Amino acid sequence: MPAYNEGALIGDSVHQVADYLAGIEARYDWEILVVDDGSGDDTRAAAERAAGGDPRIRVLAHPKNFGLGQALQTGFNEACGDYWITLDSDLSYDVSHIGRMLQVLVDTPAKLVLASPYMKGSQTSEVPFVRLWLSRVANAFLSRISYADLSTLTSLARGYDARFTRKLFLRSTGMNIMPETVYKTRILGGAVSEIPATLDWSRQNAVSEQRESSMRVLPHVIGTLLTGFMLRPVLFFFVPGILLGLAGVYSGIWMLIHTTVAYRALIEAGADKINITVAIADAFQFSPHTFVIGLLLMLLSVQLIGLSFVALQSKRYFEELFGLGTSIRGRLPRSESSGRKD
Repeated sequence: MPAYNEGALIGDSVHQVADYLAGIEARYDWEILVVDDGSGDDTRAAAERAAGGDPRIRVLAHPKNFGLGQALQTGFNEACGDYWITLDSDLSYDVSHIGRMLQVLVDTPAKLVLASPYMKGSQTSEVPFVRLWLSRVANAFLSRISYADLSTLTSLARGYDARFTRKLFLRSTGMNIMPETVYKTRILGGAVSEIPATLDWSRQNAVSEQRESSMRVLPHVIGTLLTGFMLRPVLFFFVPGILLGLAGVYSGIWMLIHTTVAYRALIEAGADKINITVAIADAFQFSPHTFVIGLLLMLLSVQLIGLSFVALQSKRYFEELFGLGTSIRGRLPRSESSGRKD
């Protein structure tokens, strides 16, 4: 459970998770890792009090706030076991999701299981309208742009096949780690499953005055756009290129109209020298902005469409190299693949 300024809730959250895991320990050995990501309140102390000296509950701490992605990577590097479950430290997804995600990991080939509050059979409760709307839009955008066929790519409530996840070589330190995990799992051929989930903000709302929000709207929007670019860069060049090209064609039609009018004017005036070059020159003098804007739009369109193909090629190279690099790292002894010497 990554935690940032969750002192008001983290203690109770640890107790709830520990009680739930105690109920299934006949089947699973377990541990709880809380990663305090540089909180400015008593999150670490509250989590340590809740741990009560139980060696199965560990509290890790960053000296400053590095971001969600780094908090998760810290937890992954320290975690044991065959399966990992990540949950929001405020338990906006209640503890029952743990067993449901574990069941999918154990019974199916899935390497990653997402708890989705937006798929059929899911529900949300007491989530502020703006947050819910932004989340829905962001997930719809990422799903469509990545062709992932998933209703959510940003939910923290997830189940991981630990052995497979160690191969992903995750790099994001912020919220982008959520779609990055899905993307790299797909590259390596891992199955991604979703289960319907209930997103409930009643606990957060009850202590809203005692906790600082860890979500900033503007960084969230910018991060979503950047993630979309990383997942499908070709669209960010190709679509604007096509639109600019269409605008250039529109300007070109007006260039042709102005030139035709100028040519007819030359004929009607009985000019000694009548040719298309003179007509174009007269049309340019009459409406220079049409020619300048039209040519600039066509030039930008060609450049953007060209960049889209370069981006597509680069993305495919990355996916091939990532798969190849993962395969090579998987064949090396653990000390070599991690850069350590025995």
